[in-house]
Amino acid sequence: MPFAGDNMQAQTLKKKQRRRRDEYARKNVVSLRITDQEKKILEKISEASSKNVSEVVREALELWLDNRRTAVFDLERNATATYKQKRCTTRGVTL
Repeated sequence: MPFAGDNMQAQTLKKKQRRRRDEYARKNVVSLRITDQEKKILEKISEASSKNVSEVVREALELWLDNRRTAVFDLERNATATYKQKRCTTRGVTL
């Protein structure tokens, strides 16, 4: 005859096994304030995409960061090219 405590131990073990324990576990929390309208939009997107709000925000942040990185790298590349061009021009070298 099974003991009632065995079932509780099994459930507790299952919960512990579900937790992310790998190196990619998310450990950082970012808190921000949004308007009621922004919250409604996030919830609609969440429902439509079958993702939770955190996943939707994480995906949006990832896209924004990728675009930002590209813009920064483009600025750096253009600044470097302009600097090299000016430097060569002042020395009489044609690129």
